[in-house]
Amino acid sequence: MNVHLQLPFPPRVLSPNDRPNRWEKSAAVRDYRGMCKVLALQARDRKTIRLEAPVRAWVTFVCKGQLWDEDNAIASLKALWDGIVDSGLIPGDSPDLLHVETTVTKGDEAAVLVRLEGQS
Repeated sequence: MNVHLQLPFPPRVLSPNDRPNRWEKSAAVRDYRGMCKVLALQARDRKTIRLEAPVRAWVTFVCKGQLWDEDNAIASLKALWDGIVDSGLIPGDSPDLLHVETTVTKGDEAAVLVRLEGQS
């Protein structure tokens, strides 16, 4: 079974290259994680599914303007994965449960496109 999610681009403060104070980063993580959870719950409710491990994920960072370095893009996604796990759509984000492939590309609108594939 496949699930497609279009999620907002992570805030710049979640990039490993940014140097926010801890309160600013904590608030950004909380907000982005919650937003990703809500969007994953909406996708899950439409199909009432839960993907079982192992789950394969294809993530495309669509950048508007300068492209992000792929390693930094991956590092900024921790809150995204935690939100999707919180929604119950996938069982966890450890390497034995989730296998991720990442691509960074340019586009007209900044977004993170996630395609999840697993057994339901």
